[in-house]
Amino acid sequence: MKIFNKEDNKDVVYVQNSDLFLLFSIGHKMPYEVYSKVVSDDMFADSENDKSFTRFTDEESISFFRNLSFIIDFDKVNKRSDEDIDYLYNFTKNERINLDNKYILNSFNTNDDEVSLQYIILDKQVSDYEDIINFRKGNNKIIFPIVPKSDAFRCETDSYGGYYLSECCDPDKLLLYKINGEKFRNDDTVPLDFLRNSILLCAMESKDKSRFTQGFSTKYSLSEDSLYLIVQLRDEKNIKENSYTVPKTSKVQKLKKKMKDLFSNKK
Repeated sequence: MKIFNKEDNKDVVYVQNSDLFLLFSIGHKMPYEVYSKVVSDDMFADSENDKSFTRFTDEESISFFRNLSFIIDFDKVNKRSDEDIDYLYNFTKNERINLDNKYILNSFNTNDDEVSLQYIILDKQVSDYEDIINFRKGNNKIIFPIVPKSDAFRCETDSYGGYYLSECCDPDKLLLYKINGEKFRNDDTVPLDFLRNSILLCAMESKDKSRFTQGFSTKYSLSEDSLYLIVQLRDEKNIKENSYTVPKTSKVQKLKKKMKDLFSNKK
């Protein structure tokens, strides 16, 4: 899988390690920057985490992965309905089965290398669709990059030194982080009123409302680099702690005014 994003107004792409290993295993031509990361000691040392992603920032690599259609674009697929994704999964799975049957029936006329390559790609796509389906059912195995998602919901306040609350590349998470880019410290005061109201506003204005039900709860943790307070969205309606009820759309303007009144005079 791949995820495209903008960071500091520059394009970046995150590519799942399993896709990088696939490109290497089939001998696919790739830019030097991609090749150097695939064969690096760090990559092989982390080979068990094939569900995690590697970041690329150079234009050649971004263009390369943008044009590599057989690597699934997570965001494009995840925007589709459950029925559409089930169709894509079953269609691809059937294509893989048909390729198996074709190889068995016509093996004496079939180019083994070509069939093997097609099968490997289809097998990876089937696995990715399965992961996306499981993710949407709450059984996630994908290790998403923990960074703010561009072109998504973001709310900000100048209070308490200045904070953003933004949607994350992991659709199940929101990120609270400092406008000045500093790390969280033990003596920081987290703006809980801003955090709670921003989460509700995100639930109403987010382009992807699939992760917000009428009753959802949150769990908090700090990212490994201490840059983000991670807000984990959970679909467990029976949890009363940090629970939320999504307001009706008509209350959006009232909530925005409330937030402006709350934070306009706090520094």
